[in-house]
Parts: sequence; C-alpha cells; structure tokens
Amino acid sequence: VVFRVGERPTGLFVVTAGLIKEACMSPDGKEKILELVDAQQSFGESALFLDTPFPYYAAALVDTRLLHIDRAIFLELAFSQPKLVQRLLRMLSGRVLTLVRDVESYATHRHVQRVACYLISRCGDTVAPGASILLPASKQVIASRLGMTPETFSRNLRDLVDAGLIVVRGDRISVPD
Repeated sequence: VVFRVGERPTGLFVVTAGLIKEACMSPDGKEKILELVDAQQSFGESALFLDTPFPYYAAALVDTRLLHIDRAIFLELAFSQPKLVQRLLRMLSGRVLTLVRDVESYATHRHVQRVACYLISRCGDTVAPGASILLPASKQVIASRLGMTPETFSRNLRDLVDAGLIVVRGDRISVPD
C-alpha cells in the first residue's frame, strides 16, 4: 500500500518500475479500480495540489519501484518551472478526459464496446494489423477498471475472439486484421 483513504499527501509519486492501482471500496466491500498507473507515470497530484486527504487508496499490483518527491520540494519546483507546470497540466487534463470518457462509456456503451475501447487505448488509439497488446494486470483487475465482473470481461473477450477481431494467448492479445 502506498497510501490509504484519508491520508494526507506527503509528496508526488512517480512509478519508475511496476504497476500501481488507484482504487476505492464500495459500502458492500467491492473494490473499484479507478486507474492503473504504469512506469514513467506519476500519481497523487490532485490531492497534493489541493492539500486534501486522498479519497482513494493506491497499492502496488506487482513488484514496484517508486520515486517520492517531497511536497515542499515538488511545489517549489512546480511553481518555478513553467515547463514542468505545462507538462503537469497536460497530464492532469488527460486524466480528466479519461475519466469523462469512462463515465460516458459506462452510460452509453455495452460491455463489449468498453473492452474493445480499452484494448484500442493500450495500442495508443491506433490499431495496426498484427498489433500486439500486453495486458498490464490480471483480467480481474482490468475488469474492475472497466466497471464489470471478471466473468463479463472474459465473456466479452471471447465474443471478440469469436468475431475474429482478436486472438488471446494468456495475457497477450493480438489483432489479426
């Protein structure tokens, strides 16, 4: 666990290796994964800038190495380095856009469309014939991230396989055409 719900931010976290999940628990004890944070990505910025407790928790899914930049040092850098602020704004804006797309997807797309959109996003929004996608986490974790049960996620992968759109081999998915 990197931080828990209600803890105050001590600094900015950057994943240098591994994978982090940001998640919350529903009142009935079910985990909902909000975001998966890969290597070379940061997290915890919003609570840091707003100086508010974390409304979710963060935990490593695999062996992970983090860089922690102390809050005071980070804020001093952020406010004195315009290029850093521009990069942070782009990154945070991208996260907001991703969350808006998630809400739209939950409201307007069937499960199979959400699975297909997730796979496309892992390709960088451009899928070329022969593209190969490595799932960054277990199917259970990805299903939670997409707002569905693991069984629904697997069933929808099977539907895409049956339609000839993907080939699944363990945690690697290829797009034949």
